[in-house]
Amino acid sequence: MTGNGTIRRICMWYKSLVGAYNPKIVDLVTYQSYLTKVIAKDVPKILFSV
Repeated sequence: MTGNGTIRRICMWYKSLVGAYNPKIVDLVTYQSYLTKVIAKDVPKILFSV
């Protein structure tokens, strides 16, 4: 579960960094980039492991 902690830490750092410039879009951007990374990583694994 260390990977999840790392991702969460990076998202928090990114959120604080971007939030300083544009707090309105920060949640959407962080959420979208997080989902994109998770999907790109996990979906191929799930598909090819079945």
